[in-house]
Amino acid sequence: MVKVNLLPREDLEKKAIGKFLKWTLSYGRYIIICVELVVFCVFFSRFIYDQKLADINERVEQKQAIVASAADFEARIRSIQGNIERVKALDSGRTVYIAVLKRLKDIIPKDMIFSSLEFSENEMFISGTTLTNESFARFITDLKASNTIFSEIAIDSVGKSDPDDEGSQANDREMVVFEIKTQIEGYNKYESSPTIAPEAATETETTTETEGI
Repeated sequence: MVKVNLLPREDLEKKAIGKFLKWTLSYGRYIIICVELVVFCVFFSRFIYDQKLADINERVEQKQAIVASAADFEARIRSIQGNIERVKALDSGRTVYIAVLKRLKDIIPKDMIFSSLEFSENEMFISGTTLTNESFARFITDLKASNTIFSEIAIDSVGKSDPDDEGSQANDREMVVFEIKTQIEGYNKYESSPTIAPEAATETETTTETEGI
């Protein structure tokens, strides 16, 4: 049996196409096999990562449902925290308020009655009545003298009570009606130290009942 080679081997190897065929049949096939393996790995790994992505989305949806169901509870917790902060703010100035009330008790005339007493951080608002102008003037003088506790005392209004008022008829005489606003001196100083009271309050013991303050 005779084999005939129509393409001379020596001439083909010297040509560019021959060199390309030789490279393809030797190294090129390994490169093609490696590329196909990479393609197959990427193709099959897609199914794995798709499954993982589906699991993650499912867990996220479950956690979102849990968060949504706890929204009301979270709102209540935040409300309670806000109330606690307000209580802490009031408690931090409790000693100052006690000293203020103690001082008011010491200087208020016997014929004077407070109809309202309000605190707003470092401000105090007083409205009330007294029988005489002298009592009102003495009270204002004592407030100004307590400059370690009170400052910037302002009389918002003062005048005689309405004759038709029941209180005036009960006393059978007109009464002095007043409204006063004053700054509480030392509020910021003692706000963060509830165990320390202003100087004017140290003359007598300040451990009084604090209910309702």
